[in-house]
Amino acid sequence: MNIPPLLIEPVPHILKLHLLNAISVVQKQPGSHSLLNTVNVRQN
Repeated sequence: MNIPPLLIEPVPHILKLHLLNAISVVQKQPGSHSLLNTVNVRQN
């Protein structure tokens, strides 16, 4: 039986989503304030 890729590496997929969210926040609000937003997103 073939195992779906999502079952093999679910954590890396979630980490990629977090990275994409952090990058989008940084791009929307450039500057030191964006760093605070990325921390807030990670805590939430």
